[in-house]
Order: sequence, then structure tokens, then C-alpha cells
Amino acid sequence: MKQANTNELALLKRKLVDMEQHAKKLELGNQALNTIINLAEEQFKIPIRKKSGLKQ
Repeated sequence: MKQANTNELALLKRKLVDMEQHAKKLELGNQALNTIINLAEEQFKIPIRKKSGLKQ
């Protein structure tokens, strides 16, 4: 029983590390996309992002 708990704990720790690495990759990808959009908006002088709020 104790061995099963130890194995499960080790598995969960590994899964946590994997998920944290995946979250970091997603965050870096999101940051890269935002940088690309910002540069494109500045260079081409057109709004790319959708504006939140009511249309006027």
C-alpha cells in the first residue's frame, strides 16, 4: 500500500513538472504572437486586434 502511494506521488510530481513546462511553452508562444501582432500593427498602420466594448 505504501509503495503504491509512493509511486502515485512520483507520477503526480512528474505530471506537474510536465504541465508546468507545457504552460511555459504556451506562455512563450503567446508572447511571441503578441510581439508579431504589435510589430505588424506598427509597420502597416492597421488595427489587427479586435477592440472590446460596444461598436460605435
